[in-house]
Amino acid sequence: YSNLGSVHHCRREFKRAAAYHEEVLRISEELQERTIEARACAGLGHTARAMGDLQGAKKWYEKQLDLALSTKDRAAEARALSNLGAVFHLSGEYDAALKLHQQHLRLARSLDDTAATGRALGNIGKAYAGQRCHKQAIKFHKEELRVAREMGDRAAEASTYGHLAVAYQALGLHEQALQHHHAQLNLAREMNDSASEACALCNLGSCYSAK
Repeated sequence: YSNLGSVHHCRREFKRAAAYHEEVLRISEELQERTIEARACAGLGHTARAMGDLQGAKKWYEKQLDLALSTKDRAAEARALSNLGAVFHLSGEYDAALKLHQQHLRLARSLDDTAATGRALGNIGKAYAGQRCHKQAIKFHKEELRVAREMGDRAAEASTYGHLAVAYQALGLHEQALQHHHAQLNLAREMNDSASEACALCNLGSCYSAK
């Protein structure tokens, strides 16, 4: 059921995905399988978020976090913190998002989870950008970039160039912004990533217009 829910989510059939996740939740509650229950809550949170129901997503991610804490599953706790932080960010609640992502970063580092560390650094950068603390955003996105390069994650590297460029642009540092937009564009073209390429081109246009 859980895998079917994920398949329907990928197809953007969110109501059908939710139905499968609800069935997993019901069975896991009956069997008192809290690890599976936490995964079902995460699935329901993802589905609610995709449908724009941010309050519903918060509810499910909070339940996911409670279950992770009750089972002392630190990796699951880290995922729940990241999920909650993301939905608070989408709600424009940047202070709350920042605190959750900072917790996630501490936990990811304690688990030596490099990929999760990179994601947490990026999310902290985005939260600072939401607060218009662009110098702080740059600091964390630079750390994120270092991790992405370390891992050879070129998609994360390209995305981070974009976030850095936007932060530099917000500070009026047009040359640095252009440099990072071009870095994203070049990497996107190397990877044949049309979405990232389009994003970089759009931002480059805005950057040149602002000069």
